[in-house]
Amino acid sequence: MRERWTEPMIYLLGLAFKWVGYALVPTVLVFAAGALVMAGLWRFVLRPRKLSSGKGWLALGLLTLAFGGWRTWVVGESFFHPELEMFRKYVARPIPKGVEGLKPASAAPVMFHDGALIEFHAPPEVVERIVHHSLPGSKTLGVIRKMKRRSGRDESDRLVIAGPDGQSYVPVDLEWVAREKSKETEWARREVGNYLQGETTRAYVLVRSGEWGTFASVLRYERGRSRVVIVQHLDRVY
Repeated sequence: MRERWTEPMIYLLGLAFKWVGYALVPTVLVFAAGALVMAGLWRFVLRPRKLSSGKGWLALGLLTLAFGGWRTWVVGESFFHPELEMFRKYVARPIPKGVEGLKPASAAPVMFHDGALIEFHAPPEVVERIVHHSLPGSKTLGVIRKMKRRSGRDESDRLVIAGPDGQSYVPVDLEWVAREKSKETEWARREVGNYLQGETTRAYVLVRSGEWGTFASVLRYERGRSRVVIVQHLDRVY
């Protein structure tokens, strides 16, 4: 019985921490900044002119409530619909119109997974633009740059598995899985080997690794069903 409740409690605790960090703390800071402004207005503008500050405090209260409500909605959206945040954060923002049936690529709760773990249906042209990071608001390369900056370490790449331009996804097959031996590609090789089946399935890989960490992404495309699965593994080093 205890095990049945342990996992939900952990996720709820994680949600609470995320709400505090992304909603409560910013809301308190907004109110504090607004209170300082109101105190200044009262000290130097309103009081000398014998004007009331009631409307100002009311406006500040409404602004704070609106900001806090918006941030709470964002946290709730990322928790109950993680696939939306994953696409917007790790693939592209906005989500293109051709993407349909977007959902997590796992039956397990994935709201705290670091990286994309999504599946959806999309036409070939959308898949091609994802492969080449040419969608409007493409995020994948930006995620890698942010990982490098935050690591504080050497930002050069020790290993790159990518297309000829050094940035896009590269198509791979089971021969690549058997041929590639680097430790940094172990996760990607396992993902490709487990799911690459038949001539109607294509697999694409993007791996960049260095002292700053490892970014590994696998895109699987089933042409017959127009089904796309993107799974990513991020090894951050700080």
